Amino acid sequence: MQETPPLSDVSSLGVQSSSEPEYRWGAADASPLPVGIKGAGTFYFANERWRVVVLWVVQGIASIVIAAYLLTQIPIAPKIMNQLLLCAGFMVGLGLFGLFRAARDLMSRVRVTEGGIVVQEFVHYRFVPWSELDGWIVRTPNDGDDSLPSVEIAIKGNAPKIEISRGSLSFGDLVALKAILTNRAAGLSFS
Repeated sequence: MQETPPLSDVSSLGVQSSSEPEYRWGAADASPLPVGIKGAGTFYFANERWRVVVLWVVQGIASIVIAAYLLTQIPIAPKIMNQLLLCAGFMVGLGLFGLFRAARDLMSRVRVTEGGIVVQEFVHYRFVPWSELDGWIVRTPNDGDDSLPSVEIAIKGNAPKIEISRGSLSFGDLVALKAILTNRAAGLSFS
């Protein structure tokens, strides 16, 4: 069995470690996915965002519990029923929003397959076949500007770029994703 190289040793993965983002030019090659990189193929957002998920779940449940308490106060204070209903409705909405955000972070992922790249953010699903890929860039936290997304995938034609914000994928996932894209689509430009 082949031993997986440590993620800190990016030279063995064919990835340049620099402070500048790496841009690639040319045509995609059809070489197979690299073997021996931990997590090659699928990269989950939950690995990096689990703390945020916990906060969203706590906020969502707390808001719904507060809404339920407010609704129990209507028989005690019927004169302010409209205000209690309004506040309870707002708290239920806030709770559902928090639970939705938690579910989105838990179910989001990036997959690299033989057919292309799949980016799934909860119910939003985008598949980019290799033939439609116009370019890509993967920025690690060492690449400088934190306002730029970690991953950008350009699609041929007028389709909007796929962007994955900073903090969604771990450093190790970004390095492995960069290695896979370097292997699969080394020659594609990103403008």
